[in-house]
This record gives sequence, C-alpha cells and structure tokens, in this order.
Amino acid sequence: MINIKLQIPNAINKIYEIRFNQNKKISELIEWIYDNFNEFFNLKDKNKLNLHNKTNGQNYDNIDKQLGSCLKQNDLLSISEQEIQVNPIIPDQTKMLSLFLKNQNDNLEIKIAFDTTLQELMNYLKDRYSISNHYNLQLFYEQKNLSNLNKQMTLSELNIKDGGLIYFEFTLPQVKGQIKIFLRCNGACHQLVFDRNETLITVSSIALQQFGYEINAVAFELLIKGESYNSEDKRKLTLAQIQLQDGDSIELKLRFLGGNNKI
Repeated sequence: MINIKLQIPNAINKIYEIRFNQNKKISELIEWIYDNFNEFFNLKDKNKLNLHNKTNGQNYDNIDKQLGSCLKQNDLLSISEQEIQVNPIIPDQTKMLSLFLKNQNDNLEIKIAFDTTLQELMNYLKDRYSISNHYNLQLFYEQKNLSNLNKQMTLSELNIKDGGLIYFEFTLPQVKGQIKIFLRCNGACHQLVFDRNETLITVSSIALQQFGYEINAVAFELLIKGESYNSEDKRKLTLAQIQLQDGDSIELKLRFLGGNNKI
C-alpha cells in the first residue's frame, strides 16, 4: 500500500490522505477518485480528469502505469478537469465527512464515508502506522471511549460529526502472572521463571548470561516455535503478547562470538 495526498478542486478541505494499492494502475486510481469525489467535479466523465504530481512535477498521461513505478510515499497529487470549471458543487454531506485523527505525534485530516465501521477505522490506523495486533488501540471522541463500543457500528450510528476530532493511542496490554520458559542454546537448556510482561530483549539478555556468554560480543537469532524474532520491533514484544505458555521454549541460535566467548 502507498500513502497518497489528494488536492481536490472545490473541496471544503483542500487535501485528503488515502492509501491505495501500489500495484494498481493510474487509470484505476483515477476511477477511484472520480467514484469517491465526483460531487466536486463539474464534468461527468472520469476520463477528463488530470493528475499532476506536485511533489516531483510530473503529469500522468500514461494511465496504464503502475502506481509503484511513478509515485512515492506521501506524494501530493493535484486533481483537475480538462475544461474550465463552473460554480462549485456543494458536496453531499450524507455520504462523506471530514475527520481529524490526532495522537501525541501526529494530526491527520481524512475524508471518510459515514457508513465506515469503527472496526474499519481502527484497521486503517493500524495499517497506516504499521502497528501489530499485539497492541491495544484506544479511540476517544468527545471524552467517550469508542473502543469499548460495538466495532460494527458506523460513524453515523456513533454520531460522529463532520469536522469531528478523534484522539487515538496505541498501548501495550498489561498481563499479570509468571511463566516457566525453557531457554535453549547449542544443546544446553535452562528453565527459568519470567514475568509475562518481560520483553524478549530482557529474556534474551538473561539467557545469554545463563549460558555464560558476553552479551555485547554475541550475535544470535531468536527462534520461537520456528519463527524468527530478529527485528528490533519483534524483540520489544512481551511474552504475553506472543502468547507463550508454561513449558514453551525460546532458542538462541548463535551467529557470531567475539570477545572471550567460546562455543
């Protein structure tokens, strides 16, 4: 998926952000724009729309090009019609609304359908920020926690107003209790007890000490149930988030030994 900013003529809000499949063609993007923003256009012909990339100055005449070959993340596309426009058409506010989405680090303005469900909005935010399902997403509107409501309710049913502000935040779940884990490395094995909220970073550091290795002079692969947990994001996950149970194993597969470490 690719993030695209659209500058729509006659729109109340000048710029809208969307996500679109980068394998789709320019022609498919034009068709989608026309279908979703047609109330802003005077001409009733999607083939009369022009796309101009304000980020790199390109015009897109070849509508068979794939988006991924000519667009980058967050490019700004200006949409215009081939003929001189007449008086602006008032948008049908029963179909779409403008929504502000805000957290501590970001403030978005999007155009979204009234019949969008709460679950679809949550999926959009998780997808946009590449947040895994291990995190909890909390949504607040006018001091009401939307996350506790039926996720299949639409924005209209939730009485979300045009121009409304929804505050959102991602949080890690807190799980009480302890768990017994087998730590394995080069044929050796230790069973230790950990708090379920311990991260894999902490667990792997303790494991290396148990096996007698210098932490800062070892490169290793972390394997859990056959899956590799090598990325920094994955190693920030807690034992509860990856749903480990008593008796499960974590394996450290050594890739490099430096310092005084010996296999």
